[in-house]
Amino acid sequence: MVAHAKMLRARHAGAKVVFIGPCIAKKREGAESGQVDGVLTFEDLAAMFEEHGTDLASFAPQPEEEGGVNRAKYYPISRGVIKSFEQYIDGYEFVAVDGAEKCKEVLENIESLSGMFIEMNSCDSACVNGPCSLTLKAGALRANADIRRYVNTDLQKHASSAYEPVRGIDFTCVHERKRTEDFEPTERQIAEILAKTGKFTKEDMLNCGACGYDTCIEKAWAVANGYASIEMCVPYMRERAESMSYEIIRTSPNGIVLLDNDLNILEINAKAKEIFGIAEANVKGKGIFEYFNPTDFVLAQADKKNIYNKKIFVEKTARHIEMTIIVLKDNKGTYAVMKDVTQETESEARLDKVRSETLATTDEVIKKQMRVAQEIASLLGETTAETKVALLKLKKTLQSGEEKKD
Repeated sequence: MVAHAKMLRARHAGAKVVFIGPCIAKKREGAESGQVDGVLTFEDLAAMFEEHGTDLASFAPQPEEEGGVNRAKYYPISRGVIKSFEQYIDGYEFVAVDGAEKCKEVLENIESLSGMFIEMNSCDSACVNGPCSLTLKAGALRANADIRRYVNTDLQKHASSAYEPVRGIDFTCVHERKRTEDFEPTERQIAEILAKTGKFTKEDMLNCGACGYDTCIEKAWAVANGYASIEMCVPYMRERAESMSYEIIRTSPNGIVLLDNDLNILEINAKAKEIFGIAEANVKGKGIFEYFNPTDFVLAQADKKNIYNKKIFVEKTARHIEMTIIVLKDNKGTYAVMKDVTQETESEARLDKVRSETLATTDEVIKKQMRVAQEIASLLGETTAETKVALLKLKKTLQSGEEKKD
């Protein structure tokens, strides 16, 4: 990358140089070199395209620059550097080594090797299998074949012309060792570091290599020297995560129960026992049907569908609960989270009762008011009739008196 960047700057003065590839290490190398303006991984590029809505398929292919045969395009595959040579030096054996472990083995025995040109790639199958390489159906094997086909076509196309590299560039690069002295911890210090990851005996030291070191002792030495951190231990972090998960389940204010495919209890916390009315100290391995109606668990497992916030009444403890049942992936069982809503349910029931009684009282008052109104209307009607009769009599009498005067 750095050599290529120097060539580009010599050929195109003032140009910005950006490296795009599958390698994370190039980010640091590019920054330290002072020759590269930016480094993107293929994942970075894909994210950038997605963010800006860029579709490469919508762009027309651009013509390549005219040039001679360039075998350096083999670089991304295993033996790519070796295949880029125009000729080989007599008396040397050309060997390619892939993978960090094999590279480490070569470097540890480098003094015993001679007459060899060694191409080393930290990534298995070289750059086409880098940590941020594009995913292909056939993986590195397919990528390897694609690179070979591409370069072979290019070599045939430019077979008649020779590649002219930029001359007069100093490609010298010196990498200073980051640390000149390593600290040699004592046995006690090593033991203290091991103890922090739960390793007290030989049986505790799994030497799994997941941290990048062959043994737990080597890992402890690396921690003492600042090359590694305590957390770089998969078994330790897994145990720690499981411990935290267990503590969360144990102290949860909601009831939690985990069942296997046969509806046997794998885990259950104190709140769930309280909801189900389980007095036994250890019920792991026992069927949930001994303590609770398992119908909802059976249906969820059979339909492979989760059940959310279903209200259930537990007769044994007179508890009202909201239960959510989750079906685990790969049909590994189910687990339920139960929220005790007894207090809320009973409060709502009391409110419903008060509402009903209030409605009944209101209805009775309305009926009484209607009866009173009807009685008043009836009395008013009788009084009005009597008054009418009296007035008619008075009118008749007055009319009779007027007639006599006449």
